[in-house]
Amino acid sequence: MERAPEHEADVVVIGAGAAGLAAAIAAHDSGAKVALLEASDCFGGTAAWSGGAAWVPLNGFARDAGIDDDRDSVLGYMRHCAEGRGDETLFAAYLDAGPEALDYLSKATPIDFTVGTMPDYHGGVPGGMLDLGKSRSVAPDVFDLNRLGEARPLARRSPHGTMPFSFLETEEMKATIHPERIDPSEYSARLEKGLVGWGEALAAGLFAGVVERGIALHPQTRARRLLANGRVHGVEAETDHGRLSFLARRGVVLATGGFEWNAADMEENFPVGIEPATVPTNRGDGLAMARQVDAALGNMQGLWGWPAYCIPGEVQPDGHPLVRTSLIERLMPHLICVNGQGQRFVDETQSYHIILKHMTRRDAAGDYPNLPAFHVFDGQFREKYPFGPVMPGQKDPSWLTGHPDLASLAEAKGISAADLEQTVAEYNAAVMRGHDDAFGRGGGGYAAFFGDRDNPGHPNLGTIEKPPFYAVEMIPATIGTCGGPLFDPAARVLGRDGHPIAGLYAAGNVTAAFSGPSYFGPGCTLGAALIFGVTAGRSAARDEVSDV
Repeated sequence: MERAPEHEADVVVIGAGAAGLAAAIAAHDSGAKVALLEASDCFGGTAAWSGGAAWVPLNGFARDAGIDDDRDSVLGYMRHCAEGRGDETLFAAYLDAGPEALDYLSKATPIDFTVGTMPDYHGGVPGGMLDLGKSRSVAPDVFDLNRLGEARPLARRSPHGTMPFSFLETEEMKATIHPERIDPSEYSARLEKGLVGWGEALAAGLFAGVVERGIALHPQTRARRLLANGRVHGVEAETDHGRLSFLARRGVVLATGGFEWNAADMEENFPVGIEPATVPTNRGDGLAMARQVDAALGNMQGLWGWPAYCIPGEVQPDGHPLVRTSLIERLMPHLICVNGQGQRFVDETQSYHIILKHMTRRDAAGDYPNLPAFHVFDGQFREKYPFGPVMPGQKDPSWLTGHPDLASLAEAKGISAADLEQTVAEYNAAVMRGHDDAFGRGGGGYAAFFGDRDNPGHPNLGTIEKPPFYAVEMIPATIGTCGGPLFDPAARVLGRDGHPIAGLYAAGNVTAAFSGPSYFGPGCTLGAALIFGVTAGRSAARDEVSDV
């Protein structure tokens, strides 16, 4: 027999990333008393570590900026990218709900969304918005952390450092390519004022919406078991002071993130090791609870992936290794990516999600021909561009060793010298021709957006010929798994019988991604978290009140 709950609410939201924060706000504004449970000691989730962009087609911000778009084009693009493995019903639901939900959040929170300039991720796909300067994504403007008042210490901060600019503004993106162009006094002044940008602005803005509504916050409260008796009516959670139970009179929203920090689930679904670049509390708790109530699961071999690298000895405050994304470095001139044979295997300027698929491709023998992989670059790159925290002109740190020639570099990394030299020679010849015939490096708006448009000749092409020569291993990493319980357009979790599980809702990376294997554009994961988070919160709040 279940004991009397220590806490009661109409809606219990589990997880305080973008999806959970949006759900809590929407549930409250729909008339529900809300309890927000978070396993860590701060609020914001991996969203706080991101660029903060959200892919929401047909949104009003783009329309007001004069960006033409139409529903049929978007649907055609989504269908093509999803390769028949997306949920067509949810495509329609997303496009129906997205613009209104985004407009709602812009009014319900202090987030100031701005329309972006970054195109969709799949160049050449019919219906894609592929021109530089046009986007289906929005991102938050800078946010003042002082608005959080006493709750400011509870806002999750990025371990990669604060960028007090908007992610999608072209001039500010140039500053990440050419950090010498950042005005140090302006940068310091913004930090001193408490201004944050990128994902920190999105997460903190959502958190402010929660705080200003007086929603009950329960940090360091790890939900472990759903309470159910014909319908889900509560949650049992672990805290430092023992177990607590929470009654949910109307519904429970799962928003716990993915399972990338759960070794057993990762080994079952991903044969190759993939490093998580997310908050370590994404341990698959929501997936485990969904299994408890016999939820239908899908997309279990899906994840949001990107190429990354680790700097020896660099760790997060909790001691886990800091995984840095190769978001910008691999698109710069004077750099290519090669596999362990010293051969290129991909257009390095495609989106990170596509690059990871090439890295983790298996051949007929079941091997991974593109692992290990390396960034290879030269002295020209070092003179012009940062690699992670190492700025142009700085002395090479111990982990970034320059070599006088490609042969010695290859020997140090266990790569075939002859193959690497041939690869670089062929690439240099392509640069001189002004076109990469082998892989098409630098084609399309995505490459131009992140490339160096001040580079003579081409924003993404530059020879690799000036010593010293460098190689940094490129590892497969994830910004979240996207397999889990299936859900319907009302964000109700579905049982294995195909019917909704009464009282249970879900949004974000805990769910089976509605996009299947595809990452449509900048902020596809955050767009889904926000839109279906709002839907889940509203649906749960309007559920029949349980008398359990």
